[in-house]
Amino acid sequence: MATLPSHKAHHDSPPTQFRSAVFPSPRAPLSLVDVEYRPPSKGRVTLQVDACFLSQNDAIAALGLRHGHDHFPVSPGQAVVGRVVEVGAGAREGGPVTASGMLASVMGKLNLGGGGGGGSATAGDVGGELHRKFKPGETVIASVTHQGLGEYCTAPGVSTCDAVQSMPLLEQCVVAVFGGRVLAVCDRFESDAERKTDDEREALRRMCSTHPVGGGEDKGGCDGAGVVVVWGSGGHASLAYHLLRAVAGPTKHIVIVSPSHHHHTHRDYGVPAGDLLQVGKLGHLDVELRKLGGVELAVCVDQPGSSEGFGELLDAMCPGGEVSLVSIDAGGGKGELELPVGVLLSRSLTVRGLPALQAPTMHRALALCPAHDLHRHVSVRKHAFGVVGVRECWDAVRVPHEGFDAHCVVFGEREGEGVGLGVAA
Repeated sequence: MATLPSHKAHHDSPPTQFRSAVFPSPRAPLSLVDVEYRPPSKGRVTLQVDACFLSQNDAIAALGLRHGHDHFPVSPGQAVVGRVVEVGAGAREGGPVTASGMLASVMGKLNLGGGGGGGSATAGDVGGELHRKFKPGETVIASVTHQGLGEYCTAPGVSTCDAVQSMPLLEQCVVAVFGGRVLAVCDRFESDAERKTDDEREALRRMCSTHPVGGGEDKGGCDGAGVVVVWGSGGHASLAYHLLRAVAGPTKHIVIVSPSHHHHTHRDYGVPAGDLLQVGKLGHLDVELRKLGGVELAVCVDQPGSSEGFGELLDAMCPGGEVSLVSIDAGGGKGELELPVGVLLSRSLTVRGLPALQAPTMHRALALCPAHDLHRHVSVRKHAFGVVGVRECWDAVRVPHEGFDAHCVVFGEREGEGVGLGVAA
Protein backbone atom coordinates (compact mmCIF):
# COMPACT_ATOMS: atom_id res chain seq x y z
CA MET A 1 0.00 0.00 0.00
CA ALA A 2 1.29 3.46 -0.84
CA THR A 3 2.63 5.25 2.21
CA LEU A 4 3.65 8.76 3.15
CA PRO A 5 6.85 9.86 4.83
CA SER A 6 6.28 10.26 8.56
CA HIS A 7 5.52 13.99 8.39
CA LYS A 8 3.23 13.53 11.38
CA ALA A 9 2.52 10.89 13.97
CA HIS A 10 -0.08 8.33 12.99
CA HIS A 11 -2.52 7.62 15.79
CA ASP A 12 -2.92 3.92 16.55
CA SER A 13 -6.22 4.67 18.28
CA PRO A 14 -8.69 7.45 17.44
CA PRO A 15 -8.77 10.58 19.60
CA THR A 16 -11.75 11.89 21.54
CA GLN A 17 -11.59 15.21 19.68
CA PHE A 18 -9.86 16.63 16.61
CA ARG A 19 -9.59 19.94 14.78
CA SER A 20 -11.62 20.73 11.70
CA ALA A 21 -11.99 23.80 9.46
CA VAL A 22 -15.62 24.92 9.15
CA PHE A 23 -17.78 27.65 7.73
CA PRO A 24 -19.73 28.72 10.86
CA SER A 25 -22.44 30.39 8.75
CA PRO A 26 -23.09 31.21 5.07
CA ARG A 27 -20.31 33.38 3.57
CA ALA A 28 -18.38 33.44 6.86
CA PRO A 29 -14.59 32.89 6.74
CA LEU A 30 -13.21 29.47 7.59
CA SER A 31 -12.47 28.87 11.27
CA LEU A 32 -10.85 26.03 13.20
CA VAL A 33 -12.97 24.25 15.79
CA ASP A 34 -12.71 21.15 17.98
CA VAL A 35 -14.97 18.33 16.82
CA GLU A 36 -16.02 15.25 18.76
CA TYR A 37 -14.74 12.04 17.19
CA ARG A 38 -17.42 9.51 16.27
CA PRO A 39 -16.87 5.94 15.03
CA PRO A 40 -17.74 5.31 11.37
CA SER A 41 -21.25 4.11 10.57
CA LYS A 42 -22.12 1.10 8.42
CA GLY A 43 -20.35 1.06 5.06
CA ARG A 44 -18.02 3.94 5.94
CA VAL A 45 -14.36 4.24 6.86
CA THR A 46 -12.63 6.81 9.08
CA LEU A 47 -9.42 8.38 7.79
CA GLN A 48 -6.67 10.36 9.45
CA VAL A 49 -6.35 13.02 6.76
CA ASP A 50 -2.97 13.78 5.20
CA ALA A 51 -4.23 16.21 2.56
CA CYS A 52 -7.57 17.66 1.48
CA PHE A 53 -8.27 19.41 -1.82
CA LEU A 54 -10.64 22.36 -2.04
CA SER A 55 -12.48 23.41 -5.20
CA GLN A 56 -15.19 25.74 -6.43
CA ASN A 57 -17.76 23.05 -5.62
CA ASP A 58 -17.13 23.65 -1.92
CA ALA A 59 -19.04 26.91 -2.44
CA ILE A 60 -22.21 24.79 -2.40
CA ALA A 61 -21.64 24.26 1.32
CA ALA A 62 -19.96 27.62 2.01
CA LEU A 63 -22.83 29.68 0.61
CA GLY A 64 -25.71 27.44 1.65
CA LEU A 65 -26.79 26.62 -1.90
CA ARG A 66 -28.54 23.33 -1.15
CA HIS A 67 -31.80 25.16 -0.41
CA GLY A 68 -33.19 23.66 2.76
CA HIS A 69 -30.56 20.96 3.16
CA ASP A 70 -27.82 23.17 4.59
CA HIS A 71 -26.65 22.76 8.17
CA PHE A 72 -24.03 25.04 9.70
CA PRO A 73 -21.31 24.87 10.77
CA VAL A 74 -20.13 22.82 7.79
CA SER A 75 -16.68 21.66 6.75
CA PRO A 76 -15.64 21.78 3.06
CA GLY A 77 -13.39 19.33 1.24
CA GLN A 78 -14.46 16.67 -1.28
CA ALA A 79 -11.18 14.93 -2.18
CA VAL A 80 -8.86 13.58 0.50
CA VAL A 81 -5.76 11.47 0.96
CA GLY A 82 -5.48 9.75 4.31
CA ARG A 83 -4.79 6.63 6.31
CA VAL A 84 -7.43 4.24 7.56
CA VAL A 85 -8.14 4.46 11.29
CA GLU A 86 -11.42 2.60 11.75
CA VAL A 87 -13.65 0.57 9.46
CA GLY A 88 -17.43 0.54 9.82
CA ALA A 89 -19.46 -2.63 9.52
CA GLY A 90 -19.56 -3.90 5.94
CA ALA A 91 -17.26 -1.18 4.57
CA ARG A 92 -15.39 -2.51 1.55
CA GLU A 93 -13.53 -0.83 -1.26
CA GLY A 94 -16.04 -0.27 -4.05
CA GLY A 95 -18.99 -1.12 -1.79
CA PRO A 96 -20.60 -4.37 -0.60
CA VAL A 97 -19.95 -7.60 -2.46
CA THR A 98 -22.59 -8.22 -5.16
CA ALA A 99 -22.68 -10.44 -8.23
CA SER A 100 -22.47 -7.45 -10.58
CA GLY A 101 -19.75 -5.87 -8.47
CA MET A 102 -17.63 -9.01 -8.54
CA LEU A 103 -18.05 -9.21 -12.32
CA ALA A 104 -16.92 -5.58 -12.65
CA SER A 105 -13.92 -6.35 -10.44
CA VAL A 106 -12.89 -9.33 -12.59
CA MET A 107 -13.33 -7.30 -15.79
CA GLY A 108 -11.28 -4.50 -14.29
CA LYS A 109 -8.44 -6.88 -13.54
CA LEU A 110 -8.52 -8.36 -17.05
CA ASN A 111 -8.69 -4.99 -18.80
CA LEU A 112 -6.49 -2.88 -16.55
CA GLY A 113 -3.90 -5.33 -15.29
CA GLY A 114 -5.10 -4.72 -11.73
CA GLY A 115 -5.82 -6.86 -8.75
CA GLY A 116 -2.75 -6.23 -6.64
CA GLY A 117 -2.34 -8.97 -4.09
CA GLY A 118 -2.81 -7.99 -0.48
CA GLY A 119 -4.41 -4.68 -1.45
CA SER A 120 -1.23 -3.02 -2.73
CA ALA A 121 -0.98 -1.42 -6.14
CA THR A 122 1.86 -0.14 -8.28
CA ALA A 123 1.99 2.09 -11.34
CA GLY A 124 1.80 -0.99 -13.54
CA ASP A 125 -0.82 -2.68 -11.37
CA VAL A 126 -3.42 -0.02 -10.75
CA GLY A 127 -6.64 -1.98 -10.71
CA GLY A 128 -6.50 -2.69 -6.99
CA GLU A 129 -8.73 -5.32 -5.41
CA LEU A 130 -12.36 -4.23 -5.28
CA HIS A 131 -14.65 -5.37 -2.47
CA ARG A 132 -11.69 -6.13 -0.22
CA LYS A 133 -11.74 -5.09 3.42
CA PHE A 134 -9.88 -1.95 4.40
CA LYS A 135 -6.88 -2.34 6.68
CA PRO A 136 -6.00 0.17 9.42
CA GLY A 137 -2.93 2.19 8.50
CA GLU A 138 -3.18 1.83 4.72
CA THR A 139 -3.17 4.95 2.54
CA VAL A 140 -6.30 5.60 0.51
CA ILE A 141 -7.92 8.26 -1.68
CA ALA A 142 -11.54 9.17 -0.99
CA SER A 143 -14.27 11.18 -2.66
CA VAL A 144 -16.59 12.71 -0.05
CA THR A 145 -19.53 15.09 -0.30
CA HIS A 146 -17.99 17.47 2.28
CA GLN A 147 -16.36 17.36 5.74
CA GLY A 148 -12.90 16.49 4.38
CA LEU A 149 -11.04 19.50 5.78
CA GLY A 150 -10.27 18.15 9.22
CA GLU A 151 -7.67 16.03 10.93
CA TYR A 152 -10.11 13.12 10.59
CA CYS A 153 -13.02 12.44 8.27
CA THR A 154 -15.32 9.59 7.33
CA ALA A 155 -15.75 8.43 3.74
CA PRO A 156 -18.07 5.93 2.06
CA GLY A 157 -16.27 2.70 1.24
CA VAL A 158 -17.88 2.70 -2.20
CA SER A 159 -16.00 5.93 -3.05
CA THR A 160 -12.64 5.08 -1.47
CA CYS A 161 -9.76 3.40 -3.29
CA ASP A 162 -6.24 2.39 -2.37
CA ALA A 163 -3.41 4.70 -3.39
CA VAL A 164 -0.89 3.63 -6.01
CA GLN A 165 2.77 3.05 -5.28
CA SER A 166 5.53 4.93 -7.12
CA MET A 167 3.23 7.70 -8.33
CA PRO A 168 2.92 11.25 -6.92
CA LEU A 169 0.32 10.90 -4.19
CA LEU A 170 -1.35 14.30 -4.39
CA GLU A 171 -1.45 14.31 -8.18
CA GLN A 172 -3.05 10.88 -8.24
CA CYS A 173 -5.74 12.17 -5.88
CA VAL A 174 -6.60 14.82 -8.49
CA VAL A 175 -6.73 12.17 -11.23
CA ALA A 176 -8.73 9.67 -9.16
CA VAL A 177 -11.38 12.13 -7.94
CA PHE A 178 -11.64 14.86 -10.58
CA GLY A 179 -10.60 12.60 -13.45
CA GLY A 180 -12.88 9.88 -12.11
CA ARG A 181 -15.81 12.30 -12.20
CA VAL A 182 -15.13 13.08 -15.86
CA LEU A 183 -15.00 9.36 -16.63
CA ALA A 184 -18.26 8.83 -14.74
CA VAL A 185 -19.94 11.54 -16.84
CA CYS A 186 -18.76 9.85 -20.04
CA ASP A 187 -19.83 6.40 -18.81
CA ARG A 188 -23.30 7.67 -17.93
CA PHE A 189 -23.74 9.31 -21.33
CA GLU A 190 -22.66 6.17 -23.20
CA SER A 191 -24.85 3.95 -21.01
CA ASP A 192 -27.90 6.14 -21.67
CA ALA A 193 -27.17 6.07 -25.41
CA GLU A 194 -26.97 2.27 -25.41
CA ARG A 195 -30.32 2.00 -23.64
CA LYS A 196 -32.17 4.04 -26.25
CA THR A 197 -34.73 2.03 -28.20
CA ASP A 198 -34.89 1.97 -31.98
CA ASP A 199 -37.97 4.19 -31.81
CA GLU A 200 -36.11 6.75 -29.70
CA ARG A 201 -33.19 6.77 -32.11
CA GLU A 202 -35.54 7.23 -35.05
CA ALA A 203 -37.24 10.14 -33.28
CA LEU A 204 -33.85 11.82 -32.80
CA ARG A 205 -33.05 11.31 -36.48
CA ARG A 206 -36.27 13.10 -37.38
CA MET A 207 -35.31 15.92 -35.02
CA CYS A 208 -31.94 16.13 -36.77
CA SER A 209 -33.69 16.85 -40.05
CA THR A 210 -35.69 19.60 -38.32
CA HIS A 211 -32.68 21.04 -36.46
CA PRO A 212 -29.65 20.20 -38.64
CA VAL A 213 -26.31 20.88 -37.01
CA GLY A 214 -23.91 19.45 -39.57
CA GLY A 215 -25.32 21.09 -42.67
CA GLY A 216 -27.00 19.46 -45.66
CA GLU A 217 -27.58 15.74 -45.30
CA ASP A 218 -25.11 15.48 -42.42
CA LYS A 219 -26.96 14.11 -39.42
CA GLY A 220 -24.40 15.44 -36.98
CA GLY A 221 -24.28 13.46 -33.76
CA CYS A 222 -27.56 11.59 -34.22
CA ASP A 223 -25.62 8.43 -35.03
CA GLY A 224 -22.78 9.02 -32.58
CA ALA A 225 -20.72 11.15 -34.97
CA GLY A 226 -20.92 14.37 -32.97
CA VAL A 227 -18.02 16.03 -31.18
CA VAL A 228 -17.38 15.89 -27.42
CA VAL A 229 -16.63 19.31 -25.95
CA VAL A 230 -14.64 20.01 -22.79
CA TRP A 231 -15.81 23.48 -21.73
CA GLY A 232 -13.31 25.28 -19.51
CA SER A 233 -9.76 26.53 -19.11
CA GLY A 234 -6.56 25.56 -17.36
CA GLY A 235 -5.26 22.33 -15.90
CA HIS A 236 -8.59 20.66 -15.18
CA ALA A 237 -9.74 21.22 -18.77
CA SER A 238 -6.44 19.78 -19.99
CA LEU A 239 -6.78 16.73 -17.73
CA ALA A 240 -10.39 16.16 -18.85
CA TYR A 241 -9.42 16.35 -22.54
CA HIS A 242 -6.53 13.91 -22.25
CA LEU A 243 -8.53 11.52 -20.07
CA LEU A 244 -11.38 11.41 -22.59
CA ARG A 245 -8.89 11.14 -25.44
CA ALA A 246 -7.34 8.11 -23.72
CA VAL A 247 -10.64 6.21 -23.50
CA ALA A 248 -12.31 7.36 -26.73
CA GLY A 249 -12.03 5.56 -30.03
CA PRO A 250 -9.61 6.91 -32.66
CA THR A 251 -12.45 8.39 -34.73
CA LYS A 252 -14.07 10.30 -31.87
CA HIS A 253 -13.41 14.04 -32.07
CA ILE A 254 -12.80 15.83 -28.75
CA VAL A 255 -12.16 19.57 -28.44
CA ILE A 256 -11.56 22.08 -25.67
CA VAL A 257 -13.72 25.20 -25.85
CA SER A 258 -11.99 27.77 -23.67
CA PRO A 259 -13.65 31.03 -22.58
CA SER A 260 -10.30 32.16 -21.12
CA HIS A 261 -9.32 35.78 -21.64
CA HIS A 262 -5.65 34.88 -21.27
CA HIS A 263 -5.78 32.90 -24.50
CA HIS A 264 -3.48 30.00 -23.75
CA THR A 265 -2.17 28.25 -26.84
CA HIS A 266 -2.84 24.67 -27.86
CA ARG A 267 0.72 23.87 -26.76
CA ASP A 268 -0.19 24.81 -23.17
CA TYR A 269 -2.82 22.07 -23.27
CA GLY A 270 -0.71 19.61 -25.24
CA VAL A 271 -3.40 19.25 -27.93
CA PRO A 272 -3.44 19.63 -31.73
CA ALA A 273 -4.12 23.20 -32.87
CA GLY A 274 -7.57 22.27 -34.17
CA ASP A 275 -8.64 20.79 -30.83
CA LEU A 276 -8.58 24.12 -28.97
CA LEU A 277 -11.38 26.58 -29.78
CA GLN A 278 -11.05 29.88 -27.94
CA VAL A 279 -14.14 31.99 -27.43
CA GLY A 280 -13.33 35.52 -28.56
CA LYS A 281 -10.88 34.39 -31.22
CA LEU A 282 -13.60 32.72 -33.27
CA GLY A 283 -16.13 34.49 -35.42
CA HIS A 284 -19.02 32.22 -34.46
CA LEU A 285 -18.49 29.29 -32.12
CA ASP A 286 -21.68 27.54 -33.22
CA VAL A 287 -20.56 27.59 -36.87
CA GLU A 288 -17.20 26.03 -36.00
CA LEU A 289 -18.84 23.31 -33.91
CA ARG A 290 -21.39 22.54 -36.64
CA LYS A 291 -18.50 21.97 -39.04
CA LEU A 292 -17.38 19.19 -36.68
CA GLY A 293 -20.82 17.54 -36.79
CA GLY A 294 -22.42 19.27 -33.81
CA VAL A 295 -21.98 18.60 -30.09
CA GLU A 296 -23.30 15.36 -28.60
CA LEU A 297 -21.78 15.83 -25.12
CA ALA A 298 -20.45 18.94 -23.38
CA VAL A 299 -18.44 18.30 -20.20
CA CYS A 300 -18.27 21.65 -18.38
CA VAL A 301 -15.29 21.61 -16.02
CA ASP A 302 -16.00 25.32 -15.50
CA GLN A 303 -19.55 26.59 -15.09
CA PRO A 304 -20.42 28.35 -18.35
CA GLY A 305 -21.83 31.85 -18.54
CA SER A 306 -24.29 33.16 -21.10
CA SER A 307 -21.90 35.97 -22.06
CA GLU A 308 -19.03 33.55 -22.77
CA GLY A 309 -20.42 31.87 -25.87
CA PHE A 310 -22.40 29.18 -24.05
CA GLY A 311 -25.54 30.09 -26.00
CA GLU A 312 -23.67 29.38 -29.22
CA LEU A 313 -22.55 26.03 -27.81
CA LEU A 314 -26.19 25.11 -27.13
CA ASP A 315 -27.14 26.20 -30.65
CA ALA A 316 -24.63 23.65 -31.96
CA MET A 317 -25.89 20.78 -29.77
CA CYS A 318 -27.18 17.67 -31.51
CA PRO A 319 -30.76 16.64 -30.71
CA GLY A 320 -30.65 14.36 -27.68
CA GLY A 321 -27.31 15.82 -26.59
CA GLU A 322 -26.20 16.32 -23.01
CA VAL A 323 -24.56 19.11 -21.01
CA SER A 324 -22.90 17.84 -17.83
CA LEU A 325 -21.86 20.35 -15.17
CA VAL A 326 -18.75 19.29 -13.26
CA SER A 327 -18.09 22.56 -11.41
CA ILE A 328 -20.00 25.55 -10.03
CA ASP A 329 -19.13 29.24 -10.37
CA ALA A 330 -20.22 30.90 -7.16
CA GLY A 331 -18.06 33.98 -7.61
CA GLY A 332 -21.18 36.12 -7.82
CA GLY A 333 -22.63 34.45 -4.74
CA LYS A 334 -25.42 32.47 -6.41
CA GLY A 335 -23.95 29.87 -8.74
CA GLU A 336 -26.85 30.34 -11.15
CA LEU A 337 -27.01 29.47 -14.84
CA GLU A 338 -29.43 30.89 -17.40
CA LEU A 339 -30.63 28.33 -19.92
CA PRO A 340 -32.77 28.85 -23.06
CA VAL A 341 -35.65 26.50 -22.28
CA GLY A 342 -36.91 26.62 -25.86
CA VAL A 343 -33.64 25.19 -27.16
CA LEU A 344 -33.63 22.46 -24.51
CA LEU A 345 -37.19 21.40 -25.30
CA SER A 346 -37.01 21.59 -29.09
CA ARG A 347 -33.81 19.54 -29.26
CA SER A 348 -34.51 17.21 -26.33
CA LEU A 349 -31.31 18.33 -24.59
CA THR A 350 -30.38 17.22 -21.09
CA VAL A 351 -28.54 19.26 -18.45
CA ARG A 352 -27.16 17.11 -15.64
CA GLY A 353 -24.95 17.31 -12.59
CA LEU A 354 -22.27 14.93 -11.39
CA PRO A 355 -22.97 11.20 -11.15
CA ALA A 356 -21.95 9.38 -7.99
CA LEU A 357 -18.25 8.51 -8.08
CA GLN A 358 -17.29 4.95 -7.17
CA ALA A 359 -13.97 3.21 -6.57
CA PRO A 360 -13.92 1.21 -9.86
CA THR A 361 -14.06 4.45 -11.85
CA MET A 362 -11.33 5.99 -9.68
CA HIS A 363 -9.17 2.93 -10.38
CA ARG A 364 -9.81 3.26 -14.11
CA ALA A 365 -8.65 6.88 -14.08
CA LEU A 366 -5.48 5.93 -12.20
CA ALA A 367 -4.83 3.02 -14.54
CA LEU A 368 -4.55 5.44 -17.46
CA CYS A 369 -1.83 7.53 -15.79
CA PRO A 370 1.30 5.52 -16.68
CA ALA A 371 0.60 5.47 -20.42
CA HIS A 372 -0.79 9.00 -20.72
CA ASP A 373 0.94 11.00 -17.94
CA LEU A 374 -2.43 12.29 -16.76
CA HIS A 375 -1.02 13.36 -13.40
CA ARG A 376 1.17 15.98 -15.13
CA HIS A 377 -1.66 18.21 -16.36
CA VAL A 378 -2.42 19.79 -12.97
CA SER A 379 0.19 21.23 -10.60
CA VAL A 380 -0.54 20.90 -6.89
CA ARG A 381 -0.23 23.93 -4.60
CA LYS A 382 -0.01 23.11 -0.88
CA HIS A 383 -1.16 25.11 2.15
CA ALA A 384 -0.47 24.28 5.80
CA PHE A 385 -3.38 23.35 8.06
CA GLY A 386 -4.08 26.40 10.20
CA VAL A 387 -6.35 29.45 10.09
CA VAL A 388 -4.14 31.29 7.61
CA GLY A 389 -3.49 28.25 5.45
CA VAL A 390 -7.10 27.09 5.06
CA ARG A 391 -8.27 30.61 4.25
CA GLU A 392 -5.50 31.06 1.68
CA CYS A 393 -6.46 27.76 0.08
CA TRP A 394 -10.15 28.69 -0.05
CA ASP A 395 -9.40 32.15 -1.47
CA ALA A 396 -7.36 30.49 -4.23
CA VAL A 397 -10.22 28.28 -5.44
CA ARG A 398 -13.52 29.95 -4.53
CA VAL A 399 -13.68 31.94 -7.77
CA PRO A 400 -12.91 30.56 -11.24
CA HIS A 401 -9.29 30.80 -12.28
CA GLU A 402 -7.53 29.87 -15.48
CA GLY A 403 -4.36 28.39 -14.03
CA PHE A 404 -3.07 24.85 -14.31
CA ASP A 405 -3.04 24.16 -10.58
CA ALA A 406 -5.11 22.55 -7.83
CA HIS A 407 -4.96 23.65 -4.19
CA CYS A 408 -4.90 21.43 -1.12
CA VAL A 409 -4.37 21.72 2.64
CA VAL A 410 -1.78 19.38 4.12
CA PHE A 411 -1.73 18.30 7.75
CA GLY A 412 1.13 17.92 10.19
CA GLU A 413 3.02 21.06 9.14
CA ARG A 414 3.06 24.27 11.15
CA GLU A 415 2.35 27.50 9.36
CA GLY A 416 5.50 29.47 8.68
CA GLU A 417 7.73 26.38 8.61
CA GLY A 418 7.07 25.41 5.00
CA VAL A 419 4.73 22.77 3.67
CA GLY A 420 5.91 19.30 2.86
CA LEU A 421 4.21 16.11 1.80
CA GLY A 422 5.85 13.13 0.21
CA VAL A 423 4.93 11.00 -2.74
CA ALA A 424 3.78 7.43 -2.63
CA ALA A 425 6.62 5.15 -1.68
